[in-house]
Amino acid sequence: MPTATTHEYYCEVRADSYNGRGCNPPAYRMSESPAERATIVALPNPTPQTSAQPLAEMVRPAALPVPRMLLVWLTVGVGGTVLFLVIYLIEGVTRPGYDAWQQTISSLSLGSSGWIQQLNFALCGVSVLWLAYVWRKILAGGVCATWYPIIRGIEGLGLIAIAIFTQDPLHTAFLIVIVNAMSLGLFVIARRFWRNPDFRGWSIFSVACGLWPMIVMPFFGIALNTHSVFNGYAGLFERLATNADTIWGLALLIPLWTGRRLMRANT
Repeated sequence: MPTATTHEYYCEVRADSYNGRGCNPPAYRMSESPAERATIVALPNPTPQTSAQPLAEMVRPAALPVPRMLLVWLTVGVGGTVLFLVIYLIEGVTRPGYDAWQQTISSLSLGSSGWIQQLNFALCGVSVLWLAYVWRKILAGGVCATWYPIIRGIEGLGLIAIAIFTQDPLHTAFLIVIVNAMSLGLFVIARRFWRNPDFRGWSIFSVACGLWPMIVMPFFGIALNTHSVFNGYAGLFERLATNADTIWGLALLIPLWTGRRLMRANT
């Protein structure tokens, strides 16, 4: 029998309390019979700290690997952003008189062949919008499920905008929006990774990738000044600053395809 200072609660978990998808709060039956105690679960006396914990914290849904279909969709979107990089690199090498070290990526949008880079910007924007949709599916029901896709969507719309507006000031204004959305999105999703033990290291990597454009872009601005010590390297600094999230997305495919658990079990 329980004493004045020690209490034991004996609870029977009925088989019909399991619904095939997850455990509902189990049914309990108080018992003090030694024979029954052999077949039922003993629970410790709830402390004030335990009883104050929300049920959602005590029964947290397990994470699941991303389904193959979503992985394929994600890979297609990432592939579109990588294709953007490949196209402007080829354009930079083959365009007569173009200096990739000195001139910006947007400079490829000018001239008789400028339509190629304009289309490249637009296709990259569509790819990023697609990624926003796919990430909404992957993150559904958890932290960042709303804001990360929204920020990626803003980035995608910005890329489409600079495909349309090839001249300043609108072109530069949308470029600023794109770069800031890249960094902010990586900071936001880092929070989701930090809450998942399987991705905690990716949280640090995401923050580092988000900080990188913020560090490099000021050098790009300085390099645009013809009297700057960095003059002649504007193209290099722009390329270094704007590829962080592409590299991040490409690298992230590795743990996701190998079955690392990221999705919530109830999504």
